[in-house]
Amino acid sequence: MKEIQDKKKVDLLIICGDFQAVRNFTDLNSMCCPSKYRQLGEFYRYYSGELVAPIPTIFIGGNHEAGIYNRELYLGGWAAKNIYFMGLSNVIWFKGLRIGGISGIDNDSNVNKGYYEKFPFHPIERFKSLHHTRIFEIMKLALLKQKIDIFSSHDWPSEVAVLGDTDSLIKTKPWFKSDIKSGKLGSKHLDFVLKKLKPDFWFSAHLHVKFKVEILWEKYYNSLKSLDHIAPINSTATENTFSKNEDEILLEISDDEANIPSSADFNSVPVNKNSEEIIMTDSDSDNESINLYKRLKLESASVLTNLNLHNKCDTDPNSTIIQSHSNNESLSSISYVNTTTEDSITKKNVKTTFLSLDKCMPRRQYLEYFDFEVPSLQIGNGSGFKYDPEWIAILKTIQPLIPKNKFIDENTMNFFKSLSSECDTNSSISSEIDRNKKALLNSIDDWNIPDNFVQTAPSAPRGTDTRSRFPQANNHETSMLFTNPQITKFCEKFGIVDIFRN
Repeated sequence: MKEIQDKKKVDLLIICGDFQAVRNFTDLNSMCCPSKYRQLGEFYRYYSGELVAPIPTIFIGGNHEAGIYNRELYLGGWAAKNIYFMGLSNVIWFKGLRIGGISGIDNDSNVNKGYYEKFPFHPIERFKSLHHTRIFEIMKLALLKQKIDIFSSHDWPSEVAVLGDTDSLIKTKPWFKSDIKSGKLGSKHLDFVLKKLKPDFWFSAHLHVKFKVEILWEKYYNSLKSLDHIAPINSTATENTFSKNEDEILLEISDDEANIPSSADFNSVPVNKNSEEIIMTDSDSDNESINLYKRLKLESASVLTNLNLHNKCDTDPNSTIIQSHSNNESLSSISYVNTTTEDSITKKNVKTTFLSLDKCMPRRQYLEYFDFEVPSLQIGNGSGFKYDPEWIAILKTIQPLIPKNKFIDENTMNFFKSLSSECDTNSSISSEIDRNKKALLNSIDDWNIPDNFVQTAPSAPRGTDTRSRFPQANNHETSMLFTNPQITKFCEKFGIVDIFRN
């Protein structure tokens, strides 16, 4: 953070996962990574109050986290003073910017399962599912109608690899080639979210490489209809984007569970492997042109048949979901009053800037600065963090329906998958969300996120070496499951069901 302070004035820091919020040695039990990487780290100093983040910071969960703390704050909350965790998925406001995020990575074995994991979440080799995104979080985000300025994910949407400079990406990471060609690099579920939300900026991490592309949406949809399917990229988007990392650390643990068919996978998708820097062997005899693959990939880019998500809303700029943007709320309305805006999705200059950064290590490209123009009236007072009424209304509507059993019956799964087809604003779910939102706006006056961080688990003792590992000699700490008062107060304030307490 000192490097950021020395560079320029920074209002907000966004961390795209693998933040490793470890409070003490017992948290290391639930940290998903090879044992040789399970070090205490610096976070406990911020958690204990020994240090305070000088810059307001938000982060999402990746796949190398302390699962026990992330699950404790699954609806979002302060992980330490001035450090806000977005939870499993979330939408908040910061000084006039609407920011969304989703934690975890894609995994075919667990995407269609409920939140079945039971405390104490170790051995972690049996609970890697804590860090796998579920279909419920995807569908909650798909129900959003109001514009998103910034979205953050750990995994990549799978299409971005072929919308940018794919050749340069493969030169930098040759082992990506086979996954790109098979469509397994990144998440198809996030493709769906990307095309639904079309945020101004989308930030990711996970694949340990800097990669940037400008997605021009009008050109994207036109390319789907054209014969040659030209990729909608900005020719300058990848300038100074790639640098070879000679000191790449290759993790030994795979996020793929055993490919055992599940009785709950009624519409199972192909294995969507998210490589954690595991080098994939590629046949030298494979001479298929990557440019040909781009055209083939784009031809079927928005057809998510493996999720039963394909519908007119995904690909047609004239569809109901596109036209409904004319009734969107104001982009930065601090009073959250319904106003109308121009149908921005059909404007020629509408685009999404996707950026993924490298690992936070020496000689890596892990930091990028962006300037945002926000009207002074939208900045507001205090910390600038606010809850989002539309998101709260979605939680109020959907949370009671989310299952906790491991295997989900077909009717329940089909219900959640059908939420992706909510193009009709008069549908029952959309109507219920609108009713809840209206009731919230009429009853809630204060939308500020309170500064109510509190320690739940004990912190590691001050002065403990950050390189310390678990287990330690004479360490008698035992795992405990804590109820975080932030979640309790959040659910009470908005009348949201706490699925892990009810």
